[in-house]
Amino acid sequence: MVMTYDVNAIRRDFPILSTTVYDRPLVYLDNAATTQKPLCVLDAMRHEYLNANANVHRGVHYLSQQATELHEAARETVRRFINAGKTEEVVFTRGTTESINLVASSFCEEFMKEGDEIIVSVMEHHSNIVPWQLQAARRGVAVRVIPMNDEGELDMEAYAGMFTERTKIVSVAHVSNVLGTVNPVREMIRIAHSHGVPVLIDGAQSTPHFKVDVQELGCDYGYTVDGGPLGEIEFENFNAASAVLTVHGVGVHPGSAKNVMINAATAAMTFHAMLPEDEVPEKTDGYEGFFHLTEMSGSVTEATLRYIIRDHDRERFEEKKALFADCAARINEIYGDGTAEAQINDSYYNMKEKVLPHFHLIERAENAFRANGVEPQCVPIRGGTDGARLSWDGLPCPNLSTGGYNYHGVREWIPADSLEAMTNVLVTLTESFAE
Repeated sequence: MVMTYDVNAIRRDFPILSTTVYDRPLVYLDNAATTQKPLCVLDAMRHEYLNANANVHRGVHYLSQQATELHEAARETVRRFINAGKTEEVVFTRGTTESINLVASSFCEEFMKEGDEIIVSVMEHHSNIVPWQLQAARRGVAVRVIPMNDEGELDMEAYAGMFTERTKIVSVAHVSNVLGTVNPVREMIRIAHSHGVPVLIDGAQSTPHFKVDVQELGCDYGYTVDGGPLGEIEFENFNAASAVLTVHGVGVHPGSAKNVMINAATAAMTFHAMLPEDEVPEKTDGYEGFFHLTEMSGSVTEATLRYIIRDHDRERFEEKKALFADCAARINEIYGDGTAEAQINDSYYNMKEKVLPHFHLIERAENAFRANGVEPQCVPIRGGTDGARLSWDGLPCPNLSTGGYNYHGVREWIPADSLEAMTNVLVTLTESFAE
């Protein structure tokens, strides 16, 4: 995640940053200790102290009523900001540190006994380490620490293996205050919830900088409704990558081109001929993968070929990408170093390995179809779906049919009866989770 800021615009929101120190504009980085307040916050606090300073929820007089209304309005603002389900879920404290201490103390008091375990990570701020260490010393509970790899990312495989019957809570930072690492908290929550373990997320470094949806983070499963004849259920899709080959030629007058000219367009055609001629969309079906040339352009001096590479099997998918790179290397052997450049970027992966551990999602969908007179059929997707991205982001998400036909063509259409049928299926499916 890359974030850009207009530093000067942000500085103008903080009056204290207009201060000059040693002939230089003040730069304040001690936010983990005390955070500076923007002007809008200071203005709101000043207005409250000047015009409505009174007990909240503890008086019937005019000022108390005003203070209460302002307090609850602030709670509603926070609720909307993080998309909490209701205002009662928003509790004001003096900061993240106090909040974590409050949870650590009350949770351990009520739910933990000697020998129980808490999972934190190696990249936590002290505010999310010390409270648990104090509880460990007082109650004989154990603090287990998720390790980190050389890339500054949490070891998710190690994390998944840390859960035991004694694990009572997970407490991790959404974003590391030191490294800036954005942790995969959605997946971490999903893993913890699969063991019946609650999760505390330290959002001090995330909530001010990007959108946080607390309800979304709490989701365990999902479905997409994306294509396919009525009754299809899909939990297998292509692994997919986009690939670009750029060929740099040498242009000279054709009359003096011998042993000098490198025709980029010709080299590009040579490259394409190196790829398996039968591994193309028009010659494959089912689980068979392909190289799909989607766009070509060029001249003597430069040519570009754009592909999508797809395969259901991850190993064969990786082999296809390697072959693409190898063919580019062979072009350089033929025409000279630097002639061909290959760029390959993964787009999405097969959701199968993320959905199959939750096969009840498939069974629920099958039952919902049958309850509405539609015979379900599980088929692989020869393409992609948002469900794949969501599944790999930690939200297992098979795909259901729309009942439409001829997708991505000028004759794409969907019968009204299919729309009605899918509406009924989705209602039945939703009701099954409420039982």
